[in-house]
Amino acid sequence: MVAGLVIETGTGSRTATRSQDGAELGEKIQAHSSRTPERPLRFVTSIGIPNSHHDPQSRKLVRVQAMRSFLWQKGVDRPDGEVDSPKHVAPVTSLKENTGRFKLASWSRKSRKRKVVVPRIKNDERGVHAIKSIKELGVLNVLPIPLSPRTKELLYHYHHDFSQNSFAVNPDGSFFCFATSDGTLLNAILTMVAQHFHLSHGMDETADVSYYRNEAIRMINQRLVVGDAPPDDTLVGSVALLANCETLNGSAEGSSIHMSGLAQMVQLRGGILAFGDNAVLQRVLTWTDFSFASTYNRNPRFGILPKLAGTLDPSTRFISASIADLASPELSTIAITSWEVLEIMDSLQSISTAITSFQGTLTERISISNAIYLVERRLIAFKSEVWSTFFEPSAELDLSEPLRYAAHLFLHLAVRELPGKAKMHDGLLRRLRNALPEYIDVGEIVASEFSLGLLLWIYFIGAAASREEVDRAFFVVGLVQMKHAVGVDSADAFQTSLKSVLWLEGFCRSRSNDLWEEMAAVDGIWD
Repeated sequence: MVAGLVIETGTGSRTATRSQDGAELGEKIQAHSSRTPERPLRFVTSIGIPNSHHDPQSRKLVRVQAMRSFLWQKGVDRPDGEVDSPKHVAPVTSLKENTGRFKLASWSRKSRKRKVVVPRIKNDERGVHAIKSIKELGVLNVLPIPLSPRTKELLYHYHHDFSQNSFAVNPDGSFFCFATSDGTLLNAILTMVAQHFHLSHGMDETADVSYYRNEAIRMINQRLVVGDAPPDDTLVGSVALLANCETLNGSAEGSSIHMSGLAQMVQLRGGILAFGDNAVLQRVLTWTDFSFASTYNRNPRFGILPKLAGTLDPSTRFISASIADLASPELSTIAITSWEVLEIMDSLQSISTAITSFQGTLTERISISNAIYLVERRLIAFKSEVWSTFFEPSAELDLSEPLRYAAHLFLHLAVRELPGKAKMHDGLLRRLRNALPEYIDVGEIVASEFSLGLLLWIYFIGAAASREEVDRAFFVVGLVQMKHAVGVDSADAFQTSLKSVLWLEGFCRSRSNDLWEEMAAVDGIWD
């Protein structure tokens, strides 16, 4: 009984306590919910551009509303009007005790991530964007193909070291603008530049040449399949450059295929004269035609272009010297019987002089380019069996044919600045060697100083153009023989003798020094 009474009493007291707590909680809730401000909240609406003159009353209202929202959310008891009226503000005892932080939900939060600062570009007085370094913005690719690291290297090589045909094909400097106008054409250009880079450094063809060539061929085939209209300038130029690359590499089959396609394209456009509005493309087409014809001993496919055929100040040094030899009473064993060859040598003399004294004007460059076009066409057009002679040959050695081939090699290597390691020179070199005697008996030579100097120069060009050791040895031996015949006993005298014929500093200086050392070595063995 006692135990049961105690339990009952405990249960009753616990129930009474719960009832009392519930009543107190209800009174608090009712008191909290009935606590409303004496005046309703006011909202601030902003439309348009904020006024730069801040209103103190508006700023105070915003702060009051923000504080009231903060206290409302925290459920802090305060007397009515405590915030609104400055009378109820307690005296400040400590600044820290009466300050606090509150933040609206709509406020943005700072990101812990570091911001990437982008350099701001400011316009200068002329309206040009002024930045400290191009690296701050990166390189913008405006080319029609991806700008890979290797493409950048080849473009650098083109602008700094690629001097091939700079006078002959690109006198006005518009070739690169034409090249970058189309992705197919640019790939063909890069094929040629990569090939020039490897040949200039004595390297075999690498994957670079194959990559750009394959890309150009792929794009050409896509355009030929899709388009029914006659090929445009960029497509014709792309095929011409690829044909020239194959010729430079000595690929007879590849260059023949490209040349056949190129001839059909030019015919569809109405012939080479139809490209008169694009002078740089006309020069590319004629050079492709000339290189194929000279490499494989063919006739030119395209007709002559009167607009590109020009001459410089005429030179008659070779014709005058030959006439003087004829007037000599002594019977010479060396002679030149072809009038055309003498005229070509005089034209090359004018071109060499113009390049040496070049002042940088556009008129000079175009005149040199036109003269190069005309002299190479004359070298290709006539054959030895039909050239005219101005006297009946009576000498044992006629230098007309070997001088013609040596002049052509000089035009390619010294004037056009083609790579000496290119296989396209092999045909001209072989024809030059076949036109010279296997052995020259110096003791039996009766000739003028002019004729002996010509023969020495011919052997020098042959040795400079040789890729194979066998060919180079043949021409070096001929140089040693002619050195004794002319009476050359030093490197300076050797260069002076060469300058009396044809000389371009960039090509001849280094090669004459190298060959003189080889001649001295051979001469030492003979002694």
